[in-house]
Amino acid sequence: EQIFKLKITTVPLVLVLILGLCCITTIASYMNCFIKIGKEFHVLLIILAVIIYFINKKTIKNDLIIYIKELKKTHGLVVFIVILFIFFILIKTTGIRTHIFDFELYHNQAIQWVVNSKIVPGLGNLNIRYIFNSSWLITSAVFSMSFLSANFFYVLNGLLMTLFVIYTSRSLQELITKKVSLITVINTLLLVSSVFYYRKNYSTTAYDLPVFILCLLILILFVEKIKKDECFKFDIYTTLILIYICYVFTIKISIITILFIFGVGVFYELTKKNINRVFKICLISMIIVLPWVIKNILVSGYLVYAFPKLDLFNVDCKVP
Repeated sequence: EQIFKLKITTVPLVLVLILGLCCITTIASYMNCFIKIGKEFHVLLIILAVIIYFINKKTIKNDLIIYIKELKKTHGLVVFIVILFIFFILIKTTGIRTHIFDFELYHNQAIQWVVNSKIVPGLGNLNIRYIFNSSWLITSAVFSMSFLSANFFYVLNGLLMTLFVIYTSRSLQELITKKVSLITVINTLLLVSSVFYYRKNYSTTAYDLPVFILCLLILILFVEKIKKDECFKFDIYTTLILIYICYVFTIKISIITILFIFGVGVFYELTKKNINRVFKICLISMIIVLPWVIKNILVSGYLVYAFPKLDLFNVDCKVP
């Protein structure tokens, strides 16, 4: 809001937490160029969090009061259903870990490299799948709490689904209070189906789930702006959409088509001659994507290994 000089509004807590997840991933990605993501990194992260809290102490307290008031307005049946969903997710997350092929093949090893070493140039020569370079593995490494136990904790997928359930529970509230619309029904169906469909991924590092949830949130936020007839109004939700798009792109490059929304947003601002705003958007986007690009170059020798024709760097560690 301060960067783009927008009107100060209280954003739903879930969206703030996911934005925080994006920020932590970006910081960890930069730091991994110099240090391992272990105990030292977590100490630095806690210090940074404390500093941010004291700088924004008043705003945080005011927002918490608003969140509590909104929670009190929630229908009791909605709270009960959400608790049941969360309980189901918790059981699946903390139970016996589901074994997925990719986790055994390279996810676990890639995370081990992150928590035990800074980025190793040419690592893709050991296992070609390390070049896939999903930033979700960085996120998983941060929250694995590797310094506490030899057995890593992979609960991030379950946590993200919990946040998604809480955010989309607003559709349940609308259904119960008889404010029925097509979008409300679709959101409710997506909520119920996704909780059960991805139940085997809650205790894993599979990044299909975060890609699915982030893309749905982007779509939901975009549709909500259309409903309010604010599709082309640049506000805090527009900023969140653009940041989420950059983040999900670094998680799975095959979702590249979602950049179309980003491109439309930037093009519209250019037509309005908001050059300063476009510059800030591109700068924030570059900050998020740059560490992902750096790791691509260091690990494989290519800008993007999925497109080896983009051979811009002559390095000794290049994957043949």
